Amino acid sequence: MSSAEPRGTMTDIEPSPHCEPEPQPTSRLRHRVLVASITIVAVCSLIGFVGRGRWAIVVRPGGATFDDRVLPWFFLAFLVAALLSWRWPRVGGIVGAFVVAVFVPFAVAQLVPWSAALTIVVFGVPVLIWLVLGSMSRDDPSEADRRSEPAADEGDENDTVDQNDTVDLGRRRVLFTFAGAAVAVVAGSSLGRYVYDRIWGPTHPESEVTAPPESIVEWMWCGAVTTTGCSVRVRPRVEFENAALLVSTDAGLAGATPTPLADLYDRVADFAVDGLELDTRYWYALEVDGEVDRTRIGTFRTFPDRARPLRLAFGSCARTGSNGAVFDAIRAAQPDVYVNLGDFHYGDIFVDDVDDYRQVFDVQLTRPAQAALYRSVPIAYVWDDHDFGPDNADRTAPGRNAAMVAYREYVPHYELAGPTSAIFQAFTIGTTRVVMTDARSERDPDTDPDTGRKTMLGDVQLRWLLAELERAATDHDLVIWVNPVPWVDPAEAGADSWAGYDAERRRIAEHIAELGIDHLVMVSGDAHMVAIDDGTHTNYSTVDGAGFPLLHVASLDRPGSTKGGPYTTGPITGGGHFGLVEVDVTEAGTAVGLVAKDWRGDELLRHDVTLPRPSRRP
Repeated sequence: MSSAEPRGTMTDIEPSPHCEPEPQPTSRLRHRVLVASITIVAVCSLIGFVGRGRWAIVVRPGGATFDDRVLPWFFLAFLVAALLSWRWPRVGGIVGAFVVAVFVPFAVAQLVPWSAALTIVVFGVPVLIWLVLGSMSRDDPSEADRRSEPAADEGDENDTVDQNDTVDLGRRRVLFTFAGAAVAVVAGSSLGRYVYDRIWGPTHPESEVTAPPESIVEWMWCGAVTTTGCSVRVRPRVEFENAALLVSTDAGLAGATPTPLADLYDRVADFAVDGLELDTRYWYALEVDGEVDRTRIGTFRTFPDRARPLRLAFGSCARTGSNGAVFDAIRAAQPDVYVNLGDFHYGDIFVDDVDDYRQVFDVQLTRPAQAALYRSVPIAYVWDDHDFGPDNADRTAPGRNAAMVAYREYVPHYELAGPTSAIFQAFTIGTTRVVMTDARSERDPDTDPDTGRKTMLGDVQLRWLLAELERAATDHDLVIWVNPVPWVDPAEAGADSWAGYDAERRRIAEHIAELGIDHLVMVSGDAHMVAIDDGTHTNYSTVDGAGFPLLHVASLDRPGSTKGGPYTTGPITGGGHFGLVEVDVTEAGTAVGLVAKDWRGDELLRHDVTLPRPSRRP
C-alpha cells in the first residue's frame, strides 16, 4: 500500500451484509438451556425404557400394560414437543404441557406413587423451562419490526413510552404463553382420563359392598371341593407361630373342628380339609395363636355324589382391581361353584418375578366385592393370557415359571399333573364332570405355521383331555369342557383362538365324534362378549351332527370385543357379564340351561336343551 493512500479507520469499514451479528449473551444462555432440557428428555426417555418395571418407572400390581400401550406413545409425543421447542420454545412448551397432562391419569393409576411423582416432575421441568423461554422470546415479527424502526425522537419521553410498550409486550407474552399452557393442561388431562377409563376403567357400576373391618386375615378363599373336603388358602395379616382352620356346620362356628396347617407359602396358609359329610354346608374361620377371626368367615357346600339340580357360575376377564357389581350378581345367584376361565386379573406380567404375580393376586383377593364372593362360593380357576403373561401369551412367556409358582401358592386347585406342569385339572360334582384345560402354558406361538404338529395344549395335556373325554363318555351324565379361548372360529393362520390351531382342533373334534359323545357342553371365555351356540357351528369333525352346545362368557369387567363366530344367539359385547350352567338330571335325560346374565342379574341370553344320558353308562 502506498504511503500516499489514505489510511482507513475502523469506523470507515462497513460490515459485510453476509456477516452474522455476534450472538448476544441472552441468546447463548437460551441455546444452552434448550440443549440441556432436551438432553434431559433424551436421558430420561432412555432411563425409562431401560429401567421400566424395576427402578425407573415402577408399575403398580397389574399395571404392566402401561409399558406396552402407554410409554412408547408418551415418549414419542414428548420427543415431538422437545423438537418443537428447539425452534419455538413457546409452542414446544404448550405441546409438552398437553402431553404430560394426558400422561398424568395413567401415571397416577398405574405407577406406584413415588414413581408417578418422579416421572411427572422429571418431564414437567423441561416443559416449564420451555414455557419460561417462550414467554421471554422476542421472535414475534411485529415486535421485531418495532425494534428495527429508527427512533423518531431521542427524548426521555419517547424512551419512557418505548419502555412501557416493551413491558406491556412482555406481560402479554407471559399471559398468552401460560394461558395456552393452562388450556393444554385442562384439555390433556380430560383426554387422558377419558382414554384411561375407556381402556382400563370400570365397565359397569361399582359394588356397594364394603370391606369388613381390618382383622388378622387379609383374604381367604376355598376351592378343590369334593364330597368330603376342600382346600382353603388364607393370607394372615400378622406373623404367627400356630394356625388352624376352624370348620363347622354352624354359622357361629359352634363345635368347630380344627384343621392343622398343611403348608405355608410366602405367608399364604394352605389348609387341606377332609373328613366332611357330603352335600353339606360348612363355615370356616382362621385361628391364629389362639385368636379366632370372626370378622371374615367363609362358607362352602361339599359336593353331592349323586344327581341333584346344580348351578355352576362362569366368568372371565376382570380388570386388575375390579370391584364391579357383577361379583355381587354371581354371589346372589348362589351357585354350587364359581369357575373362572382366566384373565382373573390383567397383570400382563412380562418378567420372571413371582412377587409380581403375588402382588396382583393380593389386589384382586382384597377387593370388597370379589372377596365377598370368594368367601361365599368355592372357586375353580384356570388362567388365560393376561393372568399368565402378556397379551396372547404362550409357552415362551417370560414369566412362565413365576406364574406356575404363584398359582400353586395362592390358588386352591384340584390335582395337577406335576409341580411344573400345565394347570389342567378336572372334578366331579354330582354326576357332572368338569374338565378344565390350560390353553397357555404349553401352547406354541400363534405365529408358528399350523402344519399338524402345532399345539395349543401340548402332548401331555392333549392325551389327558382325550382320556377324560373317553371316560366321561360312559361315567357321567354331563361333561362340561372349560375351554378358556374361543372354539368357534374359521381356520386362520396366526389367530390366537382355536382358529390358529385348526389341526389339533380337528383331532379333538374327531375324537368326540368317534366316541359318540352327545352329552358335552363347552364354556369359553377370552373374547369380551356373551354368546350361545346350539351346536350348529361347533362341529369341526367329518361326522355330521357331532356338534355340542357352547356358552361363551365374558367379560366380568373389561370393554367389549368380538372374536370368532358365528353363534346361533348373540354375541352381546361389554362388561358386567357372567354365565350360568343349570343342570337337572332326570330319567328322560339331562336338562341343561345355558344362561348369560349381566351385573343386575338380568338374563341376556338363554338356551335350554335336554341331552341324552350316556347309553353305555354301567
